[in-house]
Amino acid sequence: MRERSFFEAVSRRPYYISCSDYETKFSGIKALHHLCHALNLLGEEAYLVGATKESLKLRTPLLRESDILRHRHSNLSPIIVYPEIVSGNPLQLPNVVRWLLNSPGHIGGEESFDDSELLFAYSTDFVPENTLMPILRIPVVDNSIFNNIDNPNHEHRQGSCFYANKFVGYFLY
Repeated sequence: MRERSFFEAVSRRPYYISCSDYETKFSGIKALHHLCHALNLLGEEAYLVGATKESLKLRTPLLRESDILRHRHSNLSPIIVYPEIVSGNPLQLPNVVRWLLNSPGHIGGEESFDDSELLFAYSTDFVPENTLMPILRIPVVDNSIFNNIDNPNHEHRQGSCFYANKFVGYFLY
């Protein structure tokens, strides 16, 4: 195995992740931002496309023209990650990953996808019938806010809190 030089450029494909601005009430948008963050923490190069604000807590840089030009100059062919709500391939990039964050067509987008696309699902609940695909699950809930470990406000808490995320039901008072 050849030893790598510290000064040798590593040519890996960058990730462009299609999503809107971070929104705490939508798990799909949070998952896309957290995917970008996780890829960057793992040493990959990942950017958000379509969002207009960078997070103060996550490593989720916005894709800029200078990034696109640098990738082109380096002959890097980016991987675009679209959620299921995006129809087609609006950025016309050759390497498409589709991440089903809900049932296809339920909120928007198509119910089927191009054969050239690599498909992942957030949950088996979103995999169409008679289809096999890998599950890619990213945590979207910050569990640290639901405990008292090193919490300076522990002694001042009152009442109860229940997290139901997308729960539809009736509450009895």
